Amino acid sequence: MFVKYNQQINQILNEAPSLKPAIDYEKVRAKRLQRDINLLFDKSSFIKEIKSIFSDENITTIDRETLRDIENRSFWHERIYSDLVFLTLENTIHTESMSLNDILNIINNTDWDNFCIGKIYNYLKQGTIKTSKDLDIKANDVAFSQNQENWIKNWCLRHYDKIDFKTAIETHDDHSYTLVEEKANYLRYFLEKFDLEYSRSVYLDMLSFAWDGSGIKYLESKLSKEEITERILDNLEEGIKNHQVLLNHLNFCREENVKEAIPFASKVVIDSNSFQSTREAALGVIAKLSGTLKELEQILPQIKDEFRWIVIRQLFESKSGNLRNFLFKILENEEETEKIKAADFLIRFQDLRGLKFYTEWIRKNKQFPDTEYGSSPLLDLRTIEALPYLFEILELSYEISESDEIFERLDHVVLNAFSEITLHSNQDKNYREIKNAIEDFINRKREKYEKVKYLYIFLERLEKRYYVSKGENQTIDKALNTLQNINL
Repeated sequence: MFVKYNQQINQILNEAPSLKPAIDYEKVRAKRLQRDINLLFDKSSFIKEIKSIFSDENITTIDRETLRDIENRSFWHERIYSDLVFLTLENTIHTESMSLNDILNIINNTDWDNFCIGKIYNYLKQGTIKTSKDLDIKANDVAFSQNQENWIKNWCLRHYDKIDFKTAIETHDDHSYTLVEEKANYLRYFLEKFDLEYSRSVYLDMLSFAWDGSGIKYLESKLSKEEITERILDNLEEGIKNHQVLLNHLNFCREENVKEAIPFASKVVIDSNSFQSTREAALGVIAKLSGTLKELEQILPQIKDEFRWIVIRQLFESKSGNLRNFLFKILENEEETEKIKAADFLIRFQDLRGLKFYTEWIRKNKQFPDTEYGSSPLLDLRTIEALPYLFEILELSYEISESDEIFERLDHVVLNAFSEITLHSNQDKNYREIKNAIEDFINRKREKYEKVKYLYIFLERLEKRYYVSKGENQTIDKALNTLQNINL
């Protein structure tokens, strides 16, 4: 039975038509793209391809619908016409129907070199074509011939000194900008792509050109630091409207320690019309290069928008001695939304005026304040004098959490604040005071709030952490004493 079944199967397989080999789509893609590239460098063949569409399809006029119909008649890998030609025709046919002469007139009146260089730029940006400088060329990759690369390089060398790169981008009052000279973009891109040689004056002007990701890093290989610094300071003095160009200038100054840029950076930080990323870069210039906090402390009162809180954070992290007074002025004189932010930082300074306002704000608003700094300011408290306010906030959390789940988080923050105060300076004294204060709070409030009973568990954990920390410190102290005795 098995033998007979096996013979039948073999017969069926032998009579079945053989399968066609799989299509190598990557190879087809490369072949079609290479054909398009060659057409770009041969205008007469490009025109001949257009003529063949009219003659092969036996048409005298063509519209978009007819073009799509021709395009859809065969699968992509079976098409006989160029993809580049199809795309060009799609962009050329604007009326209902056009004759061959209509189309050829448009193409013949087009700046073919400019058309060609624009297409080449797009191909290279998309990564669909390789150059002789690319080291990872594979079998199916499309690459320019040496003659084609030479054509690109010669085009650049004929045009680079005819473009004003300082005015090639027009920046508008709303900070949007327009590329008014496309050739500038091509010339800047091909400069780096082929490592061409332009004049130094053009390199310097290119410092003011930033489009499609072009920066000034590459130009540093063409110019000395002194040349770039001098031009950048001149540009800053004149004023730079373009956000990306200004950002490039500021980043260079920060990286190369150009201290002369500090006054210009200060103006950017103050300017509320500047992009935040640009202002942050300017802040970085001042913070790194000024050497003191005086510059930032002086400009802080001139910043009238939300960016001042970024500067305040910088000053706080740099341990500014004058920042506390500035924050207290906000706490006394400004709107509540600003006061609570000032209170946040004052708490981190261990200033009880901030903690008092913070507590009153919670009682009034029945909310857990947002923070400008990531974690709650209560976790930065280290002073035992904060205990009365912390217990007041703890009780508020018990009162409000019954109706607001967010406040269940607040009591944990307060308990963690107790732990931080305990485990830092003067541990023995702080531990005893906090332990006694919590026990007293439990005795006074356990009948009023059900959650108070959980404070017993917290006390047990706090005691364990205290003794573990104390043991570690004693071990360290013992080791230090031993080392001192050895030295003696």
